Amino acid sequence: MRIIHTADWHSGLISWRGSKVKNRTNEIREVLSSLIDQAKVLNPDIVLVVGDLIHYKRNPSLESIRTVLDALENLSKIAPVVVIAGNHDWEGIVTYDRISEDITIVGHGDYSERIIDTNSGKIALYPLPYISGKMMLSKGKEKVLRSLVGTLKKFDVSNPNADYKILASHAMFRGITKPSEDLISIELEKEYIGSSFSYVALGHVHAFQKVISNPPAYYSGSIIQVDFSENEDKGFLIVDMDSWNVDVKFLKLPHKILKTVNLVSEARDNIISRIEEETESADYIRVVLSGRDSDLIRKLMKIEKVVSVKIEEEDRKFTPQIESFEDMRKVFFEYVKSHLEKSSPPDKIEKAMRILQEAFERASIDKTMA
Repeated sequence: MRIIHTADWHSGLISWRGSKVKNRTNEIREVLSSLIDQAKVLNPDIVLVVGDLIHYKRNPSLESIRTVLDALENLSKIAPVVVIAGNHDWEGIVTYDRISEDITIVGHGDYSERIIDTNSGKIALYPLPYISGKMMLSKGKEKVLRSLVGTLKKFDVSNPNADYKILASHAMFRGITKPSEDLISIELEKEYIGSSFSYVALGHVHAFQKVISNPPAYYSGSIIQVDFSENEDKGFLIVDMDSWNVDVKFLKLPHKILKTVNLVSEARDNIISRIEEETESADYIRVVLSGRDSDLIRKLMKIEKVVSVKIEEEDRKFTPQIESFEDMRKVFFEYVKSHLEKSSPPDKIEKAMRILQEAFERASIDKTMA
């Protein structure tokens, strides 16, 4: 049994809105084209896409949806494709579930087992889509967590109708580096993953990494460097299974390189030439300077590959940890959280952030209804 495991495509991503706006859909389309070409050679039995295919869950662009659907359709010509909804995914994507008999799209709140027929046997697939903040706030975090744990326990049974069991989830596990955008989420314990699975395919975390060995559980990582906090190689996983023997390999995809160039100690006269040298090894550059020099910043921003200039200020009380935002809401969340951490215990911080998230959710709903 051969599986392609991929996640976090983020089609439609628009980066650096506050400085030099870049629509990165063409970049993502090229990476997906490479993934499809490699899939043709690898000849998998099934393709698992574990969430965040689309970046903007509200009013995604037609271009971003078309990019995703074209990729899914091309992959489905190679092998059956199963999609698990992530936190970014537009809920309307489930309406495309029947664009091909070989494409299965599992939406939020859907935990129904699927039996997938492949050329190498039957797979019992157990989906665990992302738990939305909206659901967590409406039902209560503890109640949702208990429900999730109960669902995982129900999944952890033998299945005589399948040759392999796979858990596919867009979720956060404790001990794994949390994405900078994910300020509030339910974190699952690793021991919640039952031992009866042949393989566990995970999405949400953008860096390729192993969660546990038995059963083998992996994050495939994103297919592009989404922001400047990511400097690792990007790609997908090829998983070969023979009974209980599982071999997992990371295969790199060609992607654009994001690079931070720290010039805090550099002489002003050398900065432009230094950045011009860096353009040979990077596609998008963030420059860090020690002081605000408007003329220098203008010159730097005229360099095509420079997309952001950050000013390092020692007396600055708040430095956002997010380097690439969808909107100002993320900056505000990080700002509030950073101040609460100075004087409040973790449980009160968590409660305050839940209340804040609920307020934003209600504001969004009211705006839509208006």
